[in-house]
Amino acid sequence: MTGRDPAVEAAQRAWDGTDCHGFASQGHAMESAARAALAPIRELHKPYLCHCDTPHHACEGCLEEWPCDTARLIYTSEELTND
Repeated sequence: MTGRDPAVEAAQRAWDGTDCHGFASQGHAMESAARAALAPIRELHKPYLCHCDTPHHACEGCLEEWPCDTARLIYTSEELTND
């Protein structure tokens, strides 16, 4: 493969972000890589308080009501309920 691969880049960021590359398990390594892959998307889709006639939380990236459809795919249910 000669092109850029976001999945490979995310896995490398996750690998580089560990001390001595010591993952507790294969599952932990996979979870870390998935979180690294989702990080740029999470930067686009995050909640903000809309100060309009009826204040409410909206998605900063797509301006839909929070949580937007994308947020439901990239945040844990705990993160969505603790906003």
